[in-house]
Order: sequence, then C-alpha cells, then structure tokens
Amino acid sequence: MPLIRTACRPAIVKTALKVALVVGLVLNAINQGGRLFGGEPILWGHVLLNFVVPFCVSSYSAARTQMRAGGAGPASDPVGPRRRDPGASPP
Repeated sequence: MPLIRTACRPAIVKTALKVALVVGLVLNAINQGGRLFGGEPILWGHVLLNFVVPFCVSSYSAARTQMRAGGAGPASDPVGPRRRDPGASPP
C-alpha cells in the first residue's frame, strides 16, 4: 500500500512522534487530570489512545499531502502545490 509506505518514511514518523507527544500530553492532562491529581486509578488504555490517535492522524495527513504533491521524497511545500491565481500576471 503506497499510503502506509509513505506514512512510514522516517521524516513523517519523526514529525508524527513529536506531534503525538505534545498533543498526547495535553489530552492526558485534560482527560486524566482528575485521576492524576486526585489519587484515582489511571486508565492506561485511555492514556495510550491519547498518544496513538494524534500519531495516526498526523502520519495520515502528512502521507496524503506528500502523495498529492507527487510523493517523490519530502515535499518541499508541506501544504502541497500551490495553484496560480488566474487573474495574476505570468511570472
């Protein structure tokens, strides 16, 4: 599958791990804050999902963007190719 192969590229995985760490920490503070500071047992499955879901979303988004941009190596523009304004003068 080209999508999975693209999502497993080292640059995408590295970025997705960073996103998952930051977003996962925030989500865990929001979702498990009472348990962390209130002495209640922590729901470890929820903790794991709070990191896995942002990783998957970030990986999927980056892989789709790269595939739409041509898929050859890291995309030079993470947003993808820009469309020229039809009313603009030629470069």
